[in-house]
Amino acid sequence: MIARLTVLLVLLALGAVPAAAQSSTGKQAAFASATGITLNDGNTGVAPLLTVELLKGKKKSAVAVEGALQVDISQPSLPSLEVHVNGVSANGPAVSTDCKFVAVQRCTLAGTWWLDLDVAEAASPGSFVGKLLTVELIGGANTVAPPTNPTADVTMTARLVKK
Repeated sequence: MIARLTVLLVLLALGAVPAAAQSSTGKQAAFASATGITLNDGNTGVAPLLTVELLKGKKKSAVAVEGALQVDISQPSLPSLEVHVNGVSANGPAVSTDCKFVAVQRCTLAGTWWLDLDVAEAASPGSFVGKLLTVELIGGANTVAPPTNPTADVTMTARLVKK
């Protein structure tokens, strides 16, 4: 507790404000959200924005994920989102949008993804069934000229569901 307070005081003294984040771990569902996340630019590539854990993968189940972000459009950007479960890309497209021509205060992007654990386990035995499932919402701001690092508010839900 004292270490966290010290880090926060140092950050505030330096003028940096950490992004507000909340996350949970669960057996059947996990949730995460954060505000003020700085997106990597197109030259840096995508990176994990949020991570949650489901305690144990099960046979005859799938991981279903919903994710969304809102980008501050004071800077033009091309944000994108995708999902990885234990390092494997989930089914569903990488979603992106062009925030350069949006005539609103915020530019919104959302997507849904899923991963069949039986199929994933068959492709990589010992990696999903009976194992901790780490679900990452991956994102960034694809290349624009010049590259930008806009801020975004991000949320995700991951659920372990029976097929």
